Amino acid sequence: LLFCGAVCWYPNRRYKHELKARDGFLIVVLFWTVLGSAGSIPFLIADNPNVSVTDAFFESFSALTTTGATVIVGLDELPKAILFYRQLLQWF
Repeated sequence: LLFCGAVCWYPNRRYKHELKARDGFLIVVLFWTVLGSAGSIPFLIADNPNVSVTDAFFESFSALTTTGATVIVGLDELPKAILFYRQLLQWF
């Protein structure tokens, strides 16, 4: 992650300008999209629960925004690792 930031910063290091509202909006949207997408990867690669891509994204976004909504049924039967990961997403 640090490397990606350095690659983006280095070519533009001499270009100075103020952030506008459009720039801030883009940064926030990209942040939440990337964070939610990365958060859904463990749900996609786990054998149990067997969720679709849409459900994995929803589960990740709902955990990160702490809405408490879920699309996974049978939470009691899930592996402890997935339950722990869901709680970590909701805590951060």
